[in-house]
Amino acid sequence: MDKKKKVLVVEDDNGIRLAISSILERQGYEVTNVIDGEQALEQVDKADLVLLDIFLPKITGDEFLSRIRNKGNMVPVILMSAAMGEAEAMECFKPFKVVDYVAKPFRTKDLVEKVNKAASIADNLSVVKNTADRLKGFISRQAAL
Repeated sequence: MDKKKKVLVVEDDNGIRLAISSILERQGYEVTNVIDGEQALEQVDKADLVLLDIFLPKITGDEFLSRIRNKGNMVPVILMSAAMGEAEAMECFKPFKVVDYVAKPFRTKDLVEKVNKAASIADNLSVVKNTADRLKGFISRQAAL
């Protein structure tokens, strides 16, 4: 990781949320915790990646994803659930281009590996964005000549 990645953890279960936060902070991540989809919408633009419980109060995981993707936010998202299997969740959420899935209860090693993978994707997205911004600047300068 180039810099300390900001992880948004969206989980309504206090114990799970605190455990995830503790694990990720020990791995060097900066963690923001929220308990529902409304709070997640307020914080998502500050995040490098998102750990998202599927079944949330107020705004569900699929509604959250629909809203951010419709705004063009392609932040890497890892789904979490105790109620859905991985294959089912990945198929249902395929249109939202989620990165991975963590079954609850989770093994620390699996969680960290999947978050590291999403952080790598976030790094790649950052490179693409920076390159696109430079290209836009070049085109603007050329158009002004």
